[in-house]
Amino acid sequence: AEVQLAKGALLGGVYGYLDERDRVVVADGNRRLLAVGHHRDPDGTWRMSVDVLADLSAGVPAGDAVTGLIPAFDGRVWFATSGGVVGTVRPGDDDTVRTLALPAGERITNGLTVRPGGASVITTRALYEIDLEPDGTPVVRWRHGYEVGPARKPGLLAHGSGTTPTYFGPGDSLVAITDDAEHPDLIVLRRADGSQVCRMPAFATSLAPDSAAPDGVLIEGPAATENSIIAVSGALVLVNTYGYEYPPFAVDGPAVPASAPYTGGMTRIDVRADGAGGADGTCSRAWTSLSRTASLPKLTTGDGQIHALAYGPSGVQRGLGPELGPLLDQGLAQKFGPVDVTSTDVETGREVARSFVGVAPLDEPMELTGTVVSRGDAPGVMWQPTLTRMLRIGPA
Repeated sequence: AEVQLAKGALLGGVYGYLDERDRVVVADGNRRLLAVGHHRDPDGTWRMSVDVLADLSAGVPAGDAVTGLIPAFDGRVWFATSGGVVGTVRPGDDDTVRTLALPAGERITNGLTVRPGGASVITTRALYEIDLEPDGTPVVRWRHGYEVGPARKPGLLAHGSGTTPTYFGPGDSLVAITDDAEHPDLIVLRRADGSQVCRMPAFATSLAPDSAAPDGVLIEGPAATENSIIAVSGALVLVNTYGYEYPPFAVDGPAVPASAPYTGGMTRIDVRADGAGGADGTCSRAWTSLSRTASLPKLTTGDGQIHALAYGPSGVQRGLGPELGPLLDQGLAQKFGPVDVTSTDVETGREVARSFVGVAPLDEPMELTGTVVSRGDAPGVMWQPTLTRMLRIGPA
């Protein structure tokens, strides 16, 4: 079964969610908040249904589109637009739309992260901690500007940070992002007042060898990330997407350079926050992995494993030399060949499992997000979209 929705922003569809009735909640191109459900007729035919939860046009200007969408803890739904509007609404009541316009020129190209009473939003120039007034109006608690490079990097969707903010720590008291500097930094701030806990190079690369973990592993060439940071306890896992080639319709402006080798790689950084304010915490790198992940990984906390789709070894890793090797990891070349599902130990960074699941371009991972479903005492199942289909990955 299928239903056609009015086209909106690319991420209006990516950042939908399932509600308590198993409906997909998305924003469409007509600036409406929709709930798409499914049911089966007595004759066995599956059908889709579309319910309008709210008309957002009172808060979303004409020509703008919803980018981020997420349910809150009080029954409201938060939304953010490409043009820099942040708002909330109670489904079923259009009169409850409340919005905040962030500074002109700042775009929102990532999702937003909610907590009880507020949310964290990153624009192409700054991170905002936002609280909620009793009537649902968003208000800025603090703003943290970050360093921005001269142009969009290959492997990032827009000219700015690629990380949806990540809350972590006791009571979600900390928030982590990366900036958009030439060599991006991980930045960890206190949610309460925006004070800095620590910052350090987001990735250990051959361009900055002194940023390596004790394992000495380095990612070849530049590194940056378009993926939200994984957090478990005080550990953060970042994935390098520099050089990944997105479809032309998905990106916001040209990249500089226009393309680059896709080397991949993951790293874990441990954070310790001391005291109530000031730069008195520490960040330290635990490991770096050279796995060429090409989907947004998911961590299962029960076994401490990070699961993702990945390409095989890069041309450089295959020993093809500095001239031929990068050519095989650049542009359309990354879209051809075997695609594996991998599991990486979050404690050590070592790959513990790898299984063949398909061949690109049919199963190009597209940096999409999968879902791991628990089945009680039975092994979990991973549902992972690719360019052309949905994969169900589980025990043989």
